[in-house]
Amino acid sequence: MLRDNGIELPAGAINPVDQILVMDSDVNSANALARTLTQHSRLDDVFREVQEEVHARVPRLNPGSISVQISNSPLYGLRMADDLSFSCVIANYDLQGMDGAQFLVNFSEKQPECATILISDTANMEGIVIALDLAHIHAYIAKPWTDFELRAVVAQALARQRLQAENRILAKMCKARDIGAAD
Repeated sequence: MLRDNGIELPAGAINPVDQILVMDSDVNSANALARTLTQHSRLDDVFREVQEEVHARVPRLNPGSISVQISNSPLYGLRMADDLSFSCVIANYDLQGMDGAQFLVNFSEKQPECATILISDTANMEGIVIALDLAHIHAYIAKPWTDFELRAVVAQALARQRLQAENRILAKMCKARDIGAAD
C-alpha cells in the first residue's frame, strides 16, 4: 500500500551505524563483550553458510556498522542517553549503585525506542522474569556468553529496533499524506 502511494523511506532517515552501550561494573567484561560484537570471526562465516544452505533469514551482526560505547557507571550511562541516540543497550544485572534491570528501566524512559538486553551470571530466575516484564527487556543472556549467542541476540534486537524505527517514520509520513484513512 505504501509503495502504491509513492511512499518510500527517505534516504538517511535511519542512521546506518547502530550505537550500542555496554554497561558493566567490570570493565574487562565490558571490553570482552565489545570485542565480540565488533570483531569478525571464522564462525560467523560458518554460520552464514549454514543459514544460506537452509535458506534461513536470520539477522546478522555487521561489525562495520556498529559503534560500541562502554561505561561502568549507571549514572554516567544515563547521562550518555541525554547526548547520544542508542540503538541497543546491554546492561549487566550487577551494577554499582543500581541493578541492571533498574538501569534499563531508567534508560528506557529516556530512549524508549532503544532495544535493551540484560546480561548476568548471578541473577536468579525470579529476578530475571520480573526484570524482563518491568523493563520490557528484549532478551536475557547468561554469563559466560557464547559469542554466537551474543551476536545473534544483538543482531535480532538491532533488526527489530530498526524495523520499528522505519515503521514509525512511515506512519508519520502516511499521516502527513492522510493515507490509510480512506483505505
